[in-house]
Order: sequence, then C-alpha cells, then structure tokens
Amino acid sequence: MALDIRKAAAVCACAFTFISSVEGVTYVAAHQKYDPPKVITVCNGITNYDQPNLKAGDRFTPAMCQDLLSHALPKYEACLDKHLPGNVVAAMTVHQYVAHLSFVYNEGCGNYLKSDMYRAAIAGDIAGSCNAFVATNADGTWKYDIANHQHLKGLRNRRAAERNLCKTED
Repeated sequence: MALDIRKAAAVCACAFTFISSVEGVTYVAAHQKYDPPKVITVCNGITNYDQPNLKAGDRFTPAMCQDLLSHALPKYEACLDKHLPGNVVAAMTVHQYVAHLSFVYNEGCGNYLKSDMYRAAIAGDIAGSCNAFVATNADGTWKYDIANHQHLKGLRNRRAAERNLCKTED
C-alpha cells in the first residue's frame, strides 16, 4: 500500500535529511574498507548496486548527489510498501517509516526482511520495532552494527539514531 500524498511528501523530506545526516557525503566514488569487495560508494551511500556504471574515481557535485539519492529512495520504499501490510504502513508515523526506510537503504531489503524490526512491525508492534534497531545478541553485542563481519561504531551510532528517529513523534 502506498503512502497518501501528504505523508509521502513528508517522508521524502524527512528521509532525504535523515539519510544524508547518517550516511555522510563523499563526492569521489571509492571502495570503503568496511564494504564487501567490489562495492563502490559515493555521495550519500549510493553504491554500484544502485548505479551499475559507477566506478572508483568518478566525481560528483552536491547537486548530482541529491539527484542520485532522490532517484534511489523509491527503490527502497518499494520494499516497505511490498512487505509491510497496509494497516501497518498507515499506523506508522512519518518518523517511524523513515527509520525503517533508512535501515532498508543501508542494509538492503533482504536483510530488513530477516530483521527484528520487520518481524515486530508486521506483528503490529511498532514501538517494539523501534526498540529493535538496538537489539543485542545473547553475548551482548549489537545485532545490526556489523559490516563486512566487523562491529562498527558508525553503524552502532546509525542504529541508535534510527531508533531515536523511530521514537520521535510527528
């Protein structure tokens, strides 16, 4: 179920601002040490999965980065719209939806569908889905701060920011 037009506009503005803040920005495409081999990243987390012709060394302007992100987000929103029941999407606030969208953008749809956030959301436990961003394993390590088999402080900070965003009232 797609968002109504007013909610969609608010999601777009909030998502662009939030994702830009947690992703940071780089104007020269490069492989990041925490990414899997052959993944090239530029701008606000755009990868060669989003732009198949992207290669290390490609240069972008701020306007080009804004354009890339605005064209990439609908792909990730489609994951939420396809897999979250309409009543759940309707019950989510803009901030809750954007927190989930940020996770999908960062980790991909497949990883989202395996997450505690998704399981709680489809069960109708939106508050529980917000808390799940900072879920821990039995050994006390965080579940969702891992990239390339390493726990990363940057991802831990991002998950905490997503949780905080998810708990923010509209």
